Amino acid sequence: MLTSKRGQFSIGGIVAVVIGIIMLVALAVPVTQDVVESANLTGTTATIANLLPLLLIVGGVILVASLYTNR
Repeated sequence: MLTSKRGQFSIGGIVAVVIGIIMLVALAVPVTQDVVESANLTGTTATIANLLPLLLIVGGVILVASLYTNR
C-alpha cells in the first residue's frame, strides 16, 4: 500500500527553487551591486564589499545543491 517516492522530484520543489534562483539573480545581486557601488568604499572594505554579490551566488548554488543531494 505504501509506495516509496525516493528519487522523485516534486513539481512544487522544483518551482520553488526556480523562483528562488530568479529572485536571487534578478533582485538580490543587482541591488547588492548598486549598494556597494554607491557606498563610496575604499581599500580592504571595498574589496570585501565587492565580493558580496559573488558570495550571494555561491550561497544560492550551495543551497540548490544541498536541496537535491539530501533526498
